[in-house]
Amino acid sequence: MRCLHNVLEMLAQCNNMSCNTYFAEVKTDLHNLYDKYDSKFGAARPARTTHPSGLIGKRKQAWGKIFGG
Repeated sequence: MRCLHNVLEMLAQCNNMSCNTYFAEVKTDLHNLYDKYDSKFGAARPARTTHPSGLIGKRKQAWGKIFGG
């Protein structure tokens, strides 16, 4: 969620607008979707993935803005 928020903030800054309402709606929808998934599949959850690593230069800086590192 943090990464999505960071991307939306970057897009909002480019367009001089706010993304707070949109982010809140997406967050609510994702939580609802997760609840449905959890009630149906419960214990069958995949392993958590991490962000891309090993990137260099400008590409690494761009991912750092998104992932906060």
